[in-house]
Amino acid sequence: MKKIALIVLYYGELPQYTKLFFDSLKYNPTIDVLLFTDQEVKYDGKNLIQYKGSFDNMVKRIQSNFEFKITCDRPYKLCDYRPAYGYIFKEELKEYDFWGHCDLDMILGNLRKYLPEQLLDKYSKIYQHGHLCLYKNTNENNIRFMEKGGKNYKEVFTTSISCIFDEVEGIQKKYDLLNIPTYKNRVCADISPWHDDFQVVESYLSKEDKINFNYEQQVFYWEKGHIFRAYINKRGDVQRDEFNYLHFQRRNMDFDEDVIKNDETFFITRQGIIKKEDYKLPSVEKITELNSKRKIKELQKKIEYYIYIWKRRFNKYILQK
Repeated sequence: MKKIALIVLYYGELPQYTKLFFDSLKYNPTIDVLLFTDQEVKYDGKNLIQYKGSFDNMVKRIQSNFEFKITCDRPYKLCDYRPAYGYIFKEELKEYDFWGHCDLDMILGNLRKYLPEQLLDKYSKIYQHGHLCLYKNTNENNIRFMEKGGKNYKEVFTTSISCIFDEVEGIQKKYDLLNIPTYKNRVCADISPWHDDFQVVESYLSKEDKINFNYEQQVFYWEKGHIFRAYINKRGDVQRDEFNYLHFQRRNMDFDEDVIKNDETFFITRQGIIKKEDYKLPSVEKITELNSKRKIKELQKKIEYYIYIWKRRFNKYILQK
């Protein structure tokens, strides 16, 4: 089995919801997380390796790999350096066949189920979104971020503006221009922050792929290390499918710690984490209760979206950050 490490850099107090990530990590014992942080995380598994240090020291560590003066004035800017992690952390990664990066606002399912050996043998890059992406750990692959085409890494590393270099329009476009195949199948539940109900993000999907990607009534839940979605099909029957992880970006996932400590299954909803009473498929009534559409709340989300877009444009083009 090929060894895989996910690198996470996080500075400042860890949000409560990160307990969901670390709790689900225990169900993925063959995948290591290398956590660089100024915090202390209590974890009783062996697959979390912690490197404690300050944000300033991390910036110095990154700078030591480049002859030009880099810019990294806040922790969020570290996302732009993610495609270079294989180059920056080559010493920590020397025992691994693949390295990657991921967010902490996630609940992991069975990651290995979606990473069979034949897939790892075939691709140098797996997935294309910043919340979780994997790279084959070779010298050639680890310096691909320096290749010509797409965004210039020196320009990215020398501006204070967030360039989203770890995403589709950043490093993935570079791989596409280099004709290096990437496994892009969307097997995660990336929940849109701009809808009140839980809907999976459909960006970068073809029209055909969007068919049955979301359902009018659907609810997500975690069960013994797996992420499931229960949905009501056109006949009115309840069915389910599975994802490798759920990304709940820009949502405060409230929960009672006893629910995740003592239960082996729970619902993941807009109200937070809710106890699931059994291992059966949820009923039509339960799905409707937990994730039905609310018109006023949906309108509020649309307003939030446009405020976010214009604020982001103002910061980028006026404030240059």
